[in-house]
Amino acid sequence: MSPEYSPVRWLPGVEIDQSAPKYLMVSQRLYGLLDDADISTLLVKICDLGGAVRNGDNSSVPVTPLGLRAPGLVENLPWDFKIDVWSLGCLIYFVNIH
Repeated sequence: MSPEYSPVRWLPGVEIDQSAPKYLMVSQRLYGLLDDADISTLLVKICDLGGAVRNGDNSSVPVTPLGLRAPGLVENLPWDFKIDVWSLGCLIYFVNIH
């Protein structure tokens, strides 16, 4: 089965910016499909959802999708690696509720 890609559509009145990907990919596994799977045979893949910066380089602006941004980023506060932990937590929560 080939993956399905769909372009991101912005809501009317929302300013288009670089905070979202151009395309989304529909999940290829149905919810509950892995409930009885042998965990030792699962392959886990990790992806990078943003840009890389040097530790302590707060002059750069992280490229983090708005829905995954840590509260400090939203409020333009100083940030560090903890913003990635926040994003990961958002993704895990999202995967578990859907």
